[in-house]
Amino acid sequence: WWESDHARLYGRETIESAKAKGIYRQKFAFTAYSESSEDSIDVPIGVGVGSISMNFGYLQELIVAESYRGRGVGASLLKQVENFCVEHGVRSIALRTDKSSGAITFYEHHGWEIEHESVDWFGGHACVQMRRWLTR
Repeated sequence: WWESDHARLYGRETIESAKAKGIYRQKFAFTAYSESSEDSIDVPIGVGVGSISMNFGYLQELIVAESYRGRGVGASLLKQVENFCVEHGVRSIALRTDKSSGAITFYEHHGWEIEHESVDWFGGHACVQMRRWLTR
């Protein structure tokens, strides 16, 4: 999907030249699992999804199953995302979350800063954009 989309967007440019110019978007996803006691099946309990492009990252989703919250699963996923971004030369990561969400405190605890507040996000909800600088 991404290759055909990029080829269409950039016309004759190849994926390699787009990557060389730093305009290629690379998606990432990390999943946390808990081993079930029944049949030793790995059960997904959290996921971190986003993308990197032009030395910047965007964290689209960080979701942890409610019964596993407060156990370090989110912190572990966030660290994996940040490490992946550092390994790929990303300078900072941004995200947006609902202003009334408890997620803001979680991210601030892990070094993220509120960068911008918006009153009219999707459906009229207030949101904040947060950023974590990995290198300055």
